[in-house]
Parts: sequence; structure tokens; C-alpha cells
Amino acid sequence: MSAFFFGKSKQNKNFIWILALTFFIVAFLSFSAKSKGKQNSATFSNEADGIYKPVLDNAGIFSKAELNQLESFIANLDERTGIQIAVVVVKNLSGEDIESFSMKHAEQYKLGQKGTDNGVLLTVAMKEREVRIETGYGAEGILTDAVCARIIRNKITPLFKQEKYFEGIESGIKAIASVLASDETMTENQSQAENSTEEDEEESPFSVLAFVFFVVLIFVIFGRGRNLWLLPFIFGGGNSSRRNSDSFRKGGGGSFGGGGASGHW
Repeated sequence: MSAFFFGKSKQNKNFIWILALTFFIVAFLSFSAKSKGKQNSATFSNEADGIYKPVLDNAGIFSKAELNQLESFIANLDERTGIQIAVVVVKNLSGEDIESFSMKHAEQYKLGQKGTDNGVLLTVAMKEREVRIETGYGAEGILTDAVCARIIRNKITPLFKQEKYFEGIESGIKAIASVLASDETMTENQSQAENSTEEDEEESPFSVLAFVFFVVLIFVIFGRGRNLWLLPFIFGGGNSSRRNSDSFRKGGGGSFGGGGASGHW
């Protein structure tokens, strides 16, 4: 009789331990997914110190406060409207023309939402004293070449000539954002994407729970509980290495066709 109760007690402890471990893994995966979603929602440019940011300042023209201010504006714009703007400032173009340089990086970042193509890249080359606005396919109809040239001529280069580079870039991206946000076709697809994402987030915990429970059950049946301690490493080991291997966090899948304008100061 005592052996029976002892065995039953042991089984109950194992069951409770397995149940607790299952919920721990589900909570861990849910937290990781949410953290990754938050990280991805506002970051679509180059990587610095392991953190993806929408402004790449290789020339070192911004103070930390200025950089944070630009990133905050761009991140909020992306979150509210789905419009993605990136800024790239380089010391020089290494002999490449700014049009080719800008187009190459715009295609690499894939700024803007797929189908809407509402991304914009603002490129500044300090040595050449050149600036370019590169527009996505979908943005070309409203952010025309003429509008881009006017923004460069009236909002950016006058301040650049006074060596007010932060003010010029801030003025430029705000003018770009104002033009794009005034057109519903540039923002309407974002709400659909958000609704789809919310539905996926609501459904995902159940699928994760089922998967985790299945794996735990396999361990219990075939491993008799001896290898359960490996589970946290199995479920948590892959994410960090994958994040670290990505040199760029791409945008929403937008396309570019060479639209935009360039200028000098």
C-alpha cells in the first residue's frame, strides 16, 4: 500500500513539474515573440552595437540627443502609418554616384510596406556635399521628383549651407512625412496589416502550447523524464544566434524604381 501511494505521489510530482515547465516555456516563447515584434516594428536600417536603428550616421554628424530625436520621429511614423523613412549619412561615396549608392541601399533595406511601396531613403554624402531622396514605387505618384527636388532645395540644403546638418535632415524628413501622410493610399494598408498581425498574435499561444505539450510528452514517454532539463535549451537556443547573424533588419518589403531627386549644397 505504501509503495502504491509513494508511486502515485511521485507521478503527481512529475506531472506538476511537467505542467509548470510547459507553462514556463510557453511564457518564455510568448515574451520572446512580443519583444521581437516590438523591435521589428520601428527598426529597419543598419545595425549598431547589436541594436537595429533607422538612422545610419557613418560620418558622425549627430549628437546622441539628435540621433535619438530623429529615430524617435521615424519610429513613431512607422508605427502610426506604416510609412518607413531611413536616413543614411556617409563620409564619402568612394567614387560611386549618389543615385546608384542610394538605389542600392534602398533596395537592400526594402523600406515601406509590400504592395504599398511607401518607403523613402534620405542619403547624405558629406565629402561630395550631395543629398538624395529615393522614393518607393508607390510613393512616386505623390512624392514626385519635382516635390523631392523642392524639399531638398527649400528644406534641406539652405540649412546644410549653414552647417546645420541635423536641422536640415529633420526638416527634410518631416516634409517627406507630411506629403506621404496626406495621401490615404500611403497609410490605409497599414491598418489591414495591423489587424492581421493582431489576429496572428491572438491565435499563436494555442499553437505554441500544443507544440510544446507534444514535445514534452515525447520526452516523458521515450525519455522517462530523464532529459526534461534539456527542454529550455531546445526552445530557447535558436533565437539569439539567428538575430546575431542578421547584418540588416529589412523593412516591410517595399520596392524602388529610381524615383526621387538629388541636390548639392
